[in-house]
Amino acid sequence: MTASETDRTEHADDASVAWRVFAVLWAISLLYDGAVRTMTHDPHQLLVTIAAVAALLKPGAPWRLALAAAAQLLLVADTPPKRMMIHWYFNGAVNVAILLGWLSCAVRARSPRVDPAAALRAVRPAAMLVGLSALTFAGFSKINRSFLDPELSCGAVLYLIQAESWSFLPDTEWAKRSAIWGTLLAEIGGPLLLCFRRTRPLALILLGGFFFTIGANPVNHLYEFAGPVLTACLLALGARPTAAAWRAVASSPVRWIPELLRPLRVPLLLAALAGFAWLAIEGDSKGTRPLRQDLARWTWLLGEPALIASLLWATLRTPGASLRTLAASGPRWLLLLPLIFVLHEATPYAGMRHRISFTMAGNLRTLDGYGNHLLIRQVPDLYWNRRVEIVGSDNDDWLKKHARRRSIMTFFSFADHMARNPDSEARILIRGAPESIPRAGDDPRFARRPPLAEWFRFRPDGRGSRLDCSHRRKLDKLRKTKR
Repeated sequence: MTASETDRTEHADDASVAWRVFAVLWAISLLYDGAVRTMTHDPHQLLVTIAAVAALLKPGAPWRLALAAAAQLLLVADTPPKRMMIHWYFNGAVNVAILLGWLSCAVRARSPRVDPAAALRAVRPAAMLVGLSALTFAGFSKINRSFLDPELSCGAVLYLIQAESWSFLPDTEWAKRSAIWGTLLAEIGGPLLLCFRRTRPLALILLGGFFFTIGANPVNHLYEFAGPVLTACLLALGARPTAAAWRAVASSPVRWIPELLRPLRVPLLLAALAGFAWLAIEGDSKGTRPLRQDLARWTWLLGEPALIASLLWATLRTPGASLRTLAASGPRWLLLLPLIFVLHEATPYAGMRHRISFTMAGNLRTLDGYGNHLLIRQVPDLYWNRRVEIVGSDNDDWLKKHARRRSIMTFFSFADHMARNPDSEARILIRGAPESIPRAGDDPRFARRPPLAEWFRFRPDGRGSRLDCSHRRKLDKLRKTKR
């Protein structure tokens, strides 16, 4: 078999092993989220916890991971947009790929017991492209004046949070700039390096170090975000190196541990489940939850470097398939999912803000013509993204407050407020042109709430050109506590 033929076809046993690796990593990523918050008190989180543990105990059964994906999607569907977290949104996008990929295979096989190799081929393209595009958007959003400014940058603030907790880290100017530019290099360069087989070892080193640093943050439990994004991106390695890494670990001296514990397998499993149940139930109380969080953090601190090291060794020895081959291995219609994800993430670059996006910790200003982005400084003058400044109101306290603050907002946000308050009167400036609205209910523009209002409506911004980091309050609180 020639190299090109090998590149086009993967052995079924390699793909089956690679699916098990993915299922284990994804189940752990879902459990990380519960470890930070609640695992049993909320019914949706309880379902996610049970289904993720079931997938973890038997990763070779794709239907179990599909069940965990469905449980997490129920959590997302029941969460109001204002309370949605970025990793819930990302996990939901990948879980759609898992659920639809399994369903496609189940329909084709006429059985819910899908072959793991077939499940990997179906799920991988969409999940991989969602992960790579999410990381790329996160980096691109940070190419702005505020993120590159060490005094304002969220990259510098998150680094300083670590420096406050770990005294061996310097808090000098060059250290803050290194954190800023290192973030950009990892989030933009990492996905690009994963696209080419020869540069994937470098991508593993870069992304492995970057995500390890994020997940090791001693104040924020950011392994709950780093885990799923890294897992999705690792699908770009292909099945061969992933399976080789798994077999290398299985053939190492570690293999003697299961052999020694085989007689105690059932009691140890029951004890482990009992301990997990205690952590899930009792750990939901405020006093004992840190124990569960620390346990999750230690699995990250020890497990992530071991994972990256084994994959790096395997990638150097067994190069994987090309990205084009990997992206074409599943149902073509499932590629609509990463396309929708990309379009959703691109809306801020057209002047439309939305609640859940990978502009997180990016200092990006998306109001009034992209004042701080270095590459996209102007956006199309669309109807819904027009700048609105509140001048005054005679009967609406919310508008009066923002008139005093001289706030600016998109017309989308303003129209949503006026549609919900039909008796409101307002005097505004739309892109500098004055306009008076005697009564919102009499204006056809405010006859109904805009579509997807909860997703695209944001609170108004101040008029300042500098945009500070929202994590600075946590840094200030940490410094105050130390003093």
